[in-house]
Amino acid sequence: MSVFPLLSFAAIELNTADQVALDGLNGLGPTKSKVILAERKKNGNFKSWADFERRVKGVGHKSALKLSEAGLVIEGQSFTEFDAKASDVKSTSSNTKKHLSESHGTPNSK
Repeated sequence: MSVFPLLSFAAIELNTADQVALDGLNGLGPTKSKVILAERKKNGNFKSWADFERRVKGVGHKSALKLSEAGLVIEGQSFTEFDAKASDVKSTSSNTKKHLSESHGTPNSK
């Protein structure tokens, strides 16, 4: 006998879900659902959780994790800690490049 309750829910694929399906997810309301659908229509399917976070304002690691726990999947994949770390690495890398270009610009004149 398992100590964990058996959870049964249907996964909702972000790249094919309609407004009703997205609105039914805990953590998404009609406004955010419309933003997601508009972004998907304008720029195509989401390739990963990191892509979803980048393209939809207000969606970060915490909300992505909650949406995944509610049943949302992207390309059949749930959000994982790996996704969060990969997104952090990309963000840190671009911030480091920006900082380096700013700090190693023109030399200070004395």
